[in-house]
Amino acid sequence: MRSIDKGVAPPRIYTKYRQALPDLIERIECYCCYCEMPIGNEPDVEHVQPKSRQGNPLDWDNLLLSCKKCNKIKNAKNPDRVNYLWPDEDNTIIAFSYYNEIMVSPAPYLSDNVRQLAQNTIELVGIDRVPGKINNPTQKDKMDLRWIKRRKAWDYANRSLQNWQNSPSSELRTQIGLTAEASGFYAIWLMVFSSYPLIIAEIKSRFNGTYEPLIDDNNQIIRRPNGRF
Repeated sequence: MRSIDKGVAPPRIYTKYRQALPDLIERIECYCCYCEMPIGNEPDVEHVQPKSRQGNPLDWDNLLLSCKKCNKIKNAKNPDRVNYLWPDEDNTIIAFSYYNEIMVSPAPYLSDNVRQLAQNTIELVGIDRVPGKINNPTQKDKMDLRWIKRRKAWDYANRSLQNWQNSPSSELRTQIGLTAEASGFYAIWLMVFSSYPLIIAEIKSRFNGTYEPLIDDNNQIIRRPNGRF
């Protein structure tokens, strides 16, 4: 899950929360902040802290972009800011592991407390839902296509890796960045190319509004301000 930095609030006052959509897209690009899928049409401007929990519906700090599926599942859970990891407050990019093409789980090196927060986040938006899984038995859930998009991004990334290993070039590096930008799922691309800093730099340059985790002098991750990880 990409960590994002929206920056300071734009110099305008919103009277309706969807007025923030152009500013959000300009700052963090048109990807779901939770499942990382590119949003092709009608992204939801969603409230991190729901209005039912006294979240300010017009506050820049309370607004993110979401696909309709993540937003719908999340809204049914009525979450708070405390018991989850949030992409605008936490180092979510290193809090989750992606494996077997489509599966998502908390990263193995997390502390017990942070691991539970990560698991809460996975369940909050249902990004671990795949066909045949015990907690996903209904026909309605089987129509959730986010896992298919994630699998395609995984396939594109691994094919791109093979091409790079066979014949690296500056042109191919640019093309890999463009493919990552088009397919979304930033975290998967970073994982697949984790041993190739030139490609990592190219991919990162394609995703505006990405927050980079900070490391202290002891090589420990610095918790983000106001975050839990």
